[in-house]
Amino acid sequence: MEAQPMDPTHSSHELDHSLRPWQPGLRRRAPWVGMASLILGLLCILFTALILYSAHESPVDSWPSESRVVQPAVLLAFISTATNVLLNFAMSEGCIIAWWSKALEGGDVNDLHRYWSYGTSLGAAALSGRSFNKVALACLLTSSLAVNGPLLQRASTVATKQYTTVIPVSANLSTSPLPAGFSGIYMTQENKISMLTPAFANISRDYASRAPIMTRNTGCSGGCLSSFHAAGFDMNCSSMVSHHYNLTSPEPGAKTMLGYAAVKFDGSLNSGQINLETLYKKTSACAGQLILHRCRLQTAIVRYKLRITAGGSDKLTLTPLNMRKPGNNTIRLYQPPPEHPGSGAWPSTIGGIAMAAQHIYASNITSIYNSSLAIVATGMMANTYINSDLNEYSTCNVSWTDPMQDIINTIRELTFRAALAASDHGDNQRHNATETIDRTYYVSSYRYLIAAMVLTFVSACVIVPLFAGWWHLGREVSLSPIETAKAFRAPLLHGTECNSNIQELLQEVGHRKAQYGAISSTSQASPSGSGFDTRTWGRAEIQLHEFLTKGYRGYGQNGSIKGVASAFEKGLGAQRLQIADPGLVRPPVDGVIYRDHQPMLTGGNPMIIQHNHSFSNYTSH
Repeated sequence: MEAQPMDPTHSSHELDHSLRPWQPGLRRRAPWVGMASLILGLLCILFTALILYSAHESPVDSWPSESRVVQPAVLLAFISTATNVLLNFAMSEGCIIAWWSKALEGGDVNDLHRYWSYGTSLGAAALSGRSFNKVALACLLTSSLAVNGPLLQRASTVATKQYTTVIPVSANLSTSPLPAGFSGIYMTQENKISMLTPAFANISRDYASRAPIMTRNTGCSGGCLSSFHAAGFDMNCSSMVSHHYNLTSPEPGAKTMLGYAAVKFDGSLNSGQINLETLYKKTSACAGQLILHRCRLQTAIVRYKLRITAGGSDKLTLTPLNMRKPGNNTIRLYQPPPEHPGSGAWPSTIGGIAMAAQHIYASNITSIYNSSLAIVATGMMANTYINSDLNEYSTCNVSWTDPMQDIINTIRELTFRAALAASDHGDNQRHNATETIDRTYYVSSYRYLIAAMVLTFVSACVIVPLFAGWWHLGREVSLSPIETAKAFRAPLLHGTECNSNIQELLQEVGHRKAQYGAISSTSQASPSGSGFDTRTWGRAEIQLHEFLTKGYRGYGQNGSIKGVASAFEKGLGAQRLQIADPGLVRPPVDGVIYRDHQPMLTGGNPMIIQHNHSFSNYTSH
């Protein structure tokens, strides 16, 4: 009785694995890892917005905190890289699902190749042409995420900004009057200062050389504006027209007073007062009246506006007094002790200050007519304060500006330097100051951030459709060549569960030996990894193999017959290239044409031959 043939699709080996059913489902097959990568990528780009918003206009040396300083560009570089990695990973996971969904949907082999190729090669996606699909679009946009790095680098820059705060500052500066006899010395009966004291001589020299005014430990760390009290002068000034002049038709040798500057001090009359006078021709008119400007300076405690510049020793700079602004900085008046000129050395409190200013500014300007107008002058006023062009020098149009403002500011600074020098270590003042610090801060350019965010969100949007259809899949899938080869029923993988995922598949066949090379078109790798797989052989192949391996009744063991049979076995079909059992594979030979030989139906379509007979069917005859 002839045994019934067995269906190789239900072999005993495969029945052992029948517990792996096809199990699709919305939640069961959800691509959690790919979706999580997509969501994390979007969160990363939102985090870059938070960083740029937080760092905007923040000082470079204290962001994100004073104890731990990190540059936003460093964080943005890391986050940009993480965003790119996460979205590229999400795209690769989506491509796997898209490939298997396309395989389930059906199509030609070209479609399957394109879904794989466009998902793994930017070049293939860029050159897809008419075959452009959602996988190519996702690949192109995801690859363009590389520009996020340069965009985010441009999104954060640095600039310099002035920060203003109110802080307490202190200075070693006395609020008392100048010490009696501090600045000058009388040495004759004439009511005139003969010499400067050594202390004030040093002050006068520092002023002439423009040495900085220094103090220590004010508490200012940048640039500060504040007011301090110290010895100075109360001012009372007036201006009037005086001294008529006419230069239109002067007589030969005629002299005309055109201006002067004088600093007057009479210690025996008033030891606390300095009188200033300036006379000047203000306009270019050839006839008119000169302007007389007088100021009376009385010793007082005044308020000085100071600029403090921080350094090893803090630098103090007096804010120049603007006489055009109303108001007086006087806090209280005081009167120095009476002074008595005489032979020897008789001290003066402010006489040296007046003497120093007189030496700097005392001037006299006179015009003499002698066929042309000539200027005869002494002191600095005639040249420093002239207000005419060179071609007006020898004409009646010459004019000057008033030096009074500079004279007063010189006396103020000399007096302030004297007050600072006369202060003891215990003479500390403490006042509020407006501190201005030039600090480098971050500037966020949101247009570059928006560009990066738009690119990232668009890329995420084109990745999402790749996951469509995951609920139709019945197992975890991959694009491993082993798993796809199993789907195409590769002979080397026969005998394994057809619905195994890649991990299960490798557990079953991972130990099998494999080699790529030339084998006979009629040979198949065995499920065990050695010998022949007889399940796909025809009747003639089985009989020949049986004869060659253990002899077959009716043929005997004649060597010549075996030789013929061996030659027949070697001629079983043409050679083809395949990954198979190394025992069946020979290295490919240069110049040999390898191809699969299958009977062809009319029209050129390959005829599929299904072998439903196992080796045991024929051994039961």
